[in-house]
Amino acid sequence: MVLSNFTQFNQLFYSLVGGIFTGILFDIYRSIRGTEVVNKIIAFIEDMLFWILVSLIIFIFLFYKDGAILTVYSYAFIAIGVYFYFKILSKKFLPYEIKLFNHLVTNFRILYNIILYPFRLLINYLFNK
Repeated sequence: MVLSNFTQFNQLFYSLVGGIFTGILFDIYRSIRGTEVVNKIIAFIEDMLFWILVSLIIFIFLFYKDGAILTVYSYAFIAIGVYFYFKILSKKFLPYEIKLFNHLVTNFRILYNIILYPFRLLINYLFNK
C-alpha cells in the first residue's frame, strides 16, 4: 500500500509526539513512585503495569491520529521522541512535575479531611456518649 507524502509525514510527526508524550508520562511515573524501591517484585509489577498503560495510550493516540499505521519508522520516531524529551526537556520539566504532584497530594489530603470531618464528629458523638 502506497501512502502519500502527507500521510507519511503525519505518521512520523505523531510518532515523534507520542514519544515525547511517553517521556512525559515516564517522568510523572518517576515522580509518583519516588527513588527508593521497597520490593523488587512490586517494582516489577508497577513497571509492567505502567508500560502496558503507556502502550495502550500511545496506540490509541496513533490510531486516532493516523489510523495506527505502525511501521519500523514509527517505532524509531517514538524512540527519537523519548530520547529528545529526556536529553532536552526532562531536566526542565521534572522539578515542576514533582512540585505539581506534591501540591495535588496535599490538596487531595486536605479535601479528604474536610469531607470526612463531619462523619468523624458524628462517630465520636455516637460512640463516646
